[in-house]
Order: sequence, then C-alpha cells, then structure tokens
Amino acid sequence: MNWDWFYRMGSPKWFYYTTSRWLPWLGVMTLCLLVTGLVWGLAFAPEDAKQGNSFRIIYLHVPASLLALAGYFLMAAAGAIGLITLIGAAIGLMNIMLVAVNERTREVGLIKALGGKKRDVRRQFLFESILISILGAIFGIILGVLVGNIFSIVLKTGFIVPWLWVGIGIAICTLVGLVAGIYPAMKAAALNPIDALRYE
Repeated sequence: MNWDWFYRMGSPKWFYYTTSRWLPWLGVMTLCLLVTGLVWGLAFAPEDAKQGNSFRIIYLHVPASLLALAGYFLMAAAGAIGLITLIGAAIGLMNIMLVAVNERTREVGLIKALGGKKRDVRRQFLFESILISILGAIFGIILGVLVGNIFSIVLKTGFIVPWLWVGIGIAICTLVGLVAGIYPAMKAAALNPIDALRYE
C-alpha cells in the first residue's frame, strides 16, 4: 500500500496551507457570532427593556452577550487549533518512527536472530514513541506554566499550576504517542530477521 500521501500530511508546508485556508472561515464565523449576539440581545431583551430602559439593554446586556459569545468562540478555536496540532504531531511522530525503523533494520534483525520475539520489538518501538511524546508534553507544560505565571505576575494574581490539566495533557500525549507508534512498531516486528541482517 502506498503511504506517500500520508507522509505528505506531516510536512509543515501542508500544515500551514491547511490552517491558512481555514482562517478566513474562522473570521466569517466570528462575524456571524457577533451579529447573532447583537440580534439575541435586542430581540430577547429582559423585562426592563419593555419599560423603556433601552440604555441598559444596549450598553450592558448586548456587550455582555457579545463578550460571552466571543469567549466561547475563542475556546472553540483554541480546541480546533489544538486538535489540528495533535494530528500534525501524530503524523510527524509516525514519520520519525518509520525513519527509525528503516535506519535500525539491521538492529531489529540482530534482536530477532538472538531470540527476540515480535512482541519485544513492538514494545521497544512503542515505548520509544510514547517516550518522545511525553518529553514533548513535559516541555510544553513547563513552557505553558512559565508563560502563564509570568502574565499572572504582571497582572498581580497568584501563582497557579493547573495539576488537573497537566495530568490531562500528559495522558493525551501518551495516547498520541501510542497511536503514532503502532504502525511503525508493527512494521518493525514484521521484518524477516534474515532480510533485516542483509539490509544496507
């Protein structure tokens, strides 16, 4: 099976091209949400609007609804960007592991020649894939906590370490490493030891 199309998806050029195509649509979605908030605030005004208190409706309720919608949109956009980043990272990690399999073909053949089983080879490459992903997660967590708390110092708020999200981030990155390493690990485990030892 030809996997060239799958490898191209992990290239930075494809990633930037895809995200740039979605940016105009994200802008249109933002405008639609703002218009929806304005219409919602005016059409479904609270009881004091019926008593002639239009100033409060226009200058308090409508901006509040717009800010709430903008906040929800930012959360959705951040989630979409995070999902795209995870997919790109998984594809890139899979490419790295496939390259590692090709470069260490003789090593795999030697392991099998010395009595190593397929499951041993699979576990080795899966462990390496998960380890790379977790190291990336740790680096990202440290950077995120430092940058976030620098802003908290500027804004004179407390130092916060979101342990729940740290655990969720490590769990997600572990899952990404596991998924990205399955195919390379199975490919390495399926190598014939004789052919692998002759590989150059």
